[in-house]
Amino acid sequence: MTNALTYTLPLGAILGVAKVDPELHAEHATAPLWSGVGLSGMLRRYRFSNGLTQETLAQRAGLSVRAIADLERGVRRYPYPDTIERLAAALGLTTEERQALAQSAQRPAGPALLTRVASRSRSDCSNLPRPLTSFVGREDEIEHVLALTRDARLLTLSGPAGVGKTRLAIEVGRRSRSSVHTTVCFVDLAAVRDGRLVGQAVITALGGRDVPSQSSVETIRSLVGSDRTLLLLDNCERVIDAVAELARVVLRDIETTSILATSREPLDVEGEARWLVPPLVETDSARLFVERARLVAADFAPTGEDAVAVAELCRTLDGVPLAIELAAARVA
Repeated sequence: MTNALTYTLPLGAILGVAKVDPELHAEHATAPLWSGVGLSGMLRRYRFSNGLTQETLAQRAGLSVRAIADLERGVRRYPYPDTIERLAAALGLTTEERQALAQSAQRPAGPALLTRVASRSRSDCSNLPRPLTSFVGREDEIEHVLALTRDARLLTLSGPAGVGKTRLAIEVGRRSRSSVHTTVCFVDLAAVRDGRLVGQAVITALGGRDVPSQSSVETIRSLVGSDRTLLLLDNCERVIDAVAELARVVLRDIETTSILATSREPLDVEGEARWLVPPLVETDSARLFVERARLVAADFAPTGEDAVAVAELCRTLDGVPLAIELAAARVA
């Protein structure tokens, strides 16, 4: 039988030094911590007794608030040793306390926490963009790309501008995240011109911040922990050499992380799977034109000669989605 520990509100919170989390306090007031078991309970106790919010602890440790929250909820039970060291330093723990914290990360959590872990899907943490328009067609392509992502840890979707690489990747990511214990992180590199900033862009997308004493990959590893993660790196072509180097190291050092990249050209990395995104087929091209045209002319419903004209226009535009959308926007 497990011994329960009683827990009282720290003096710092009583005096208003720290902002009290009502939900956290209520939990501690009504439920015991597991004695000697569970990183989540121990981390909460140390943080609360120091009068720290999750935000403050995250800033001190160089981690994201999400990472702290996941540790305290029991979602991440076995973080890397360097993550434990950073938390211990940020909390000002003694040698004995550091050892206890490290030990708790190697032992199973209590039953209540295990239940939370089993019931919580990591897909909730996805930062995938929410497109404002519908996704049209490409069902066969989606299934093919999903199969490729299961077989290869690095897949690059290539093709000319406007062919729909980003929208296809987002849809693949959306369906991938339905898998339990998979986090999909979208990283937009369109505005990145300096290759040295690629790692920082990934860290920011993961909800963290750069740590001067660590390499970008070390920080990325501490953020993803042991979670199964898919990094969706979009618009890689402007900093392709830097992306390729980051991909090499991530795939080598973080075995739970895979990469889906979009680029006008392949990354040329060992083990890379490549897939050239094709234009839309004629039926999907016409459907896309009609759906987008109805955004500016709700009653647009081409029949007869008009339908033939739409099909011919889409063929003239080579089935390129962006070109079709721009043409449809001119329907009056």
